[in-house]
Amino acid sequence: MEAGATPTSTTQRSRWPKRLLAIALGLVLLEVGARVWLTQFASERSYTRYMPLSEVPRSAWMYRGHHYLNYSLTEGYVSRDGLNRHNALGYRGPDLEAKKPAGTYRILVLGGSTVYETGIDDWRESTWVEMQRVLRDELGHPEVEVVNAGCGGWTSWENLIDLSQRGLWLDPDLVVVYCGTNDVHARLVPPELYARDNSGYRIQWMPTNAFWEHSLVLRTIGFKLGLARKNSVGELSSRDTDDSLVRMATLEANRPDFYASNLRQMVALCRAQGVDLLLASWAWTTEKDDYAASPVYQRGFQEINDVTRSVAEELGLAYYDHAAEMPADPRFWSDGRHVNAEGGKLKAQLFAQDVAERFLKAPSSGD
Repeated sequence: MEAGATPTSTTQRSRWPKRLLAIALGLVLLEVGARVWLTQFASERSYTRYMPLSEVPRSAWMYRGHHYLNYSLTEGYVSRDGLNRHNALGYRGPDLEAKKPAGTYRILVLGGSTVYETGIDDWRESTWVEMQRVLRDELGHPEVEVVNAGCGGWTSWENLIDLSQRGLWLDPDLVVVYCGTNDVHARLVPPELYARDNSGYRIQWMPTNAFWEHSLVLRTIGFKLGLARKNSVGELSSRDTDDSLVRMATLEANRPDFYASNLRQMVALCRAQGVDLLLASWAWTTEKDDYAASPVYQRGFQEINDVTRSVAEELGLAYYDHAAEMPADPRFWSDGRHVNAEGGKLKAQLFAQDVAERFLKAPSSGD
């Protein structure tokens, strides 16, 4: 025995390697268990939230990076539960022929998550699938095909690019524009950053992770400490919110002029191709007690709708005041911005009726 050493201290030192080995083995087991749980048992939302995106197969997440749009929907995506799907062209809904079939009246609907309808899990119950059914089965227009071109988080900037690069190549007869909350988000940036190209709000889509985030144990701890980035469209594609901003004053400084300009460019593109356009006001409810009920966002929503109406009047376009018709009753909404399945049915009925009256010939009586 070494001089000055005691049997107890020698025994304790000899136990440390075993303790360290036990800790390491425990961490390994935690890591393996976390990965088994995420890949085999967790919901898709938990899987894509906690798994580093570099390790998530492209087909397993509904969004992907895009060279012009920053990000878009993943083509051919099918959710884990089978309720949601994207077709091969990257639109939510059934399979779609890029070349419009003869005799088809094709309607393309542009917007963000309130067109995609993230509040409705089953794509077959989403607003625009239901709108197509109503137009065909109830209003006598079997020739109608409705394409859901919405993508969560997209502003009018992305919708403008998508219309020019993809949407008009589908040869639509009618384009419906339904924009709202995302164009309000884009205005809530420091006024010195508010720019025509939306660079004050939008950042480059680069879903990379720090080396330590490849450990799910450390990544989970990082979430709790606010050190790990969430795998969400908002965090991957837009700047962090500046909490020092006085939001109402910021909204006042950053007028919705860029939104108006984007609408006018959409109109020019459609008219150049002989495509009809319908601009619609954007509906929300204050009954869900989320940010849609805040004075800042209520003002922002109303200003977006005012601009939409103004551009329609200025350019002689059809305008549908959907916000005036869609009830704020919470039973129709999953949150303050997105309808649920019941609300989607009503929203579909309202849009279908307006479109039929404005753009479709009365069905033949068969006499």
